[in-house]
Amino acid sequence: MRIAVTLSGYGYIHRGAEIMVENVVKHLRKNHIVDVFSIGCDRECIEIKSFRRDSPLAKIVPERIQRYMEHGLFAAKAAYKIARDSGYDIVWCHDGEAGMPFMKALQLLRHTPVIATAHGGGKSDLLISLFHPNAVVVFKPEAQQSIQKRFKNLSVTQIPHGIDLEAIRNVRPNYSIGEKLDRPIIVSTGALVKVKRIHLLINAVKELKQGTLVLIGDGPLKRQLQELGTNLLRNRFLMLGESYHSEVLKWLSIADVYSLASSYENFSIGLLEALGANCPVVTHYDLNRKRIVGDAGILVNCEDTKNYAAALLEAYHTNWGNRPQKQVSNLDWAIIAQKYE
Repeated sequence: MRIAVTLSGYGYIHRGAEIMVENVVKHLRKNHIVDVFSIGCDRECIEIKSFRRDSPLAKIVPERIQRYMEHGLFAAKAAYKIARDSGYDIVWCHDGEAGMPFMKALQLLRHTPVIATAHGGGKSDLLISLFHPNAVVVFKPEAQQSIQKRFKNLSVTQIPHGIDLEAIRNVRPNYSIGEKLDRPIIVSTGALVKVKRIHLLINAVKELKQGTLVLIGDGPLKRQLQELGTNLLRNRFLMLGESYHSEVLKWLSIADVYSLASSYENFSIGLLEALGANCPVVTHYDLNRKRIVGDAGILVNCEDTKNYAAALLEAYHTNWGNRPQKQVSNLDWAIIAQKYE
């Protein structure tokens, strides 16, 4: 089978969707021909020239418009290129609701089956489903139920994110760096955007009066968060920017606690990888994160600074054994990727 995969950030962004596609494609290529269409092209991609979120223009464009510009323009160009080829048996798209009009056109004009993965969750899942792709992939059972309730004839499959447990276990921790930092070392990864509420984590670490916050990621709030972290935490704050996945795993290997204060998470690979590194997590309470974390971390109202800080300290002082790693032992990509066949 010949498969076209569309994901604008593949090759230059190293976060949830990109990590997921990289691992599933690696598995699919054992039995199929798979072409990945992307803006941030590497030698294994087909490059599409389009708007990038790390371009100078992106700095003056509001985040929501920026996202639609990237996904929409990219999807339009990718759909055109795929249509001209006409040799693909299926298209697997990751361009959200902004890209779906163009994938729908491809589906209708070329009769090419389209599978859409809904990364955004919530309203985004429903907007994607409005275009009636041949199938929709979601990460949570609640999302599957919500879509099936509204679109009874639509094929919806729930497949969770996975992690590369072997890669995580093979990381060589850089203990020399950890020895220079005030403990606990608290790591947080992801896009520096409003929904992540990183300011709440910075305030909680300030309340602790000990420990070092290591922030890994990039986004429109980078400068603002850099100033806040430096002003409140001084030398207890490190902002590393966008980092290679291998570097992220090295930091997780020496972290005492991993934390996400996000108001919403669809199915956070950051949480999964932290658990895979046997690092306890502290995150905002909701049903989905309770399912992910289980008894391998602490769920708290991150808007309550004192309780958030207390939870970080409790996670640091608790003997977790190997509970974090056991919590995600069935989510290795070797298992999850097979579900896409």
